[in-house]
Amino acid sequence: MIYGVNVQGQQCGVVGESVRVSAGRESQVGGVGVYGFGENFGLMGNGNRGLAGVFGENNRGRVGVIGAAMPGGTGVFGTSLRDLGNPLETFADLPGPGKGGAGIGVHGVSGSGYGALGESEDNAGVVGRSNNSVGIWGSVQVRDGGYGVLGEGLDNAGVVGRSESSVGVWGQGNRGILGSVTSDSPGSFAGHFVGPVLIDGDLTVTGLKGAIVPHVDGTHRLLCAIESPQSWFEDFGKGTLKNGKANITLDSDFATLVSLKKGTYHVFVTPYAETKGLYVTRRTATGFQVREQQGGTSNAAFSYRIVAKRKGVASERLATVVLPTPLSIKKRPAKYRGTDPFPQPHCPQPK
Repeated sequence: MIYGVNVQGQQCGVVGESVRVSAGRESQVGGVGVYGFGENFGLMGNGNRGLAGVFGENNRGRVGVIGAAMPGGTGVFGTSLRDLGNPLETFADLPGPGKGGAGIGVHGVSGSGYGALGESEDNAGVVGRSNNSVGIWGSVQVRDGGYGVLGEGLDNAGVVGRSESSVGVWGQGNRGILGSVTSDSPGSFAGHFVGPVLIDGDLTVTGLKGAIVPHVDGTHRLLCAIESPQSWFEDFGKGTLKNGKANITLDSDFATLVSLKKGTYHVFVTPYAETKGLYVTRRTATGFQVREQQGGTSNAAFSYRIVAKRKGVASERLATVVLPTPLSIKKRPAKYRGTDPFPQPHCPQPK
């Protein structure tokens, strides 16, 4: 015997109802319209060429379908298969994505609520995996309609991205900073941060590093950072000669951050009065001396600039940099290739 009961009808094969009219009509599990129990499937619905294999509805704002499993199982499994075959063999183990068809595994739709909601106490609320495309895709269909992906964290990170051999988080904008600032139609930024930004590691850019400063004419102007072949720190100060000499003591907070071995740092002086010329001598880890040339004895004021290598960070001079392999459409399946480096989600409509 294959089926205990086989009922066919033009409207419904089976209609189950649970009401609280009398004890004789109540099911063993209260409030259940249809109760199915089986060694393999408690309830199986096959829509064949119709709209749905199983339809659940609740008219009082509660749950239309509940899927429950003992610890370690799957409450609800939705998949799109090329060929269902023998259901018992097909679902003996959950079929992987390689056995899937071209339809949608799970489709959640809502007008003003959540299209899909995943919650977990000690694990991920929602997990998305893909072998050749995007694990999780977030999209906004109208302009100014919201965010493609929103991550929030109360006491932890809102969004975390990581990668073993590529890029942890990747963002793309239409133009660089100059195009965005000077164009009448500004482009989009690959990233926008409101507040302090911390980078635990190196910052490497292929374009400009600059500060956007508001101007008195109402525009914003770009000031670019000065670059050097190695990592240097600098400090500035003032001094005054006394009979042609001045001893300068370095700021102790600055001195602890740089390498101040004799001959490894530079000092540049600028006099603010007529002198016979100034030069620097007696450079030590705590300071240096400024003297007037030709035995001069003036009392001129001057400023100085000291430049020293950063301590604790090795920096090779004009080091060769190997950039990581950028994301490319050539790595995507042929059917997804196009002008966009990311494939569009494949969502065929039901027929």
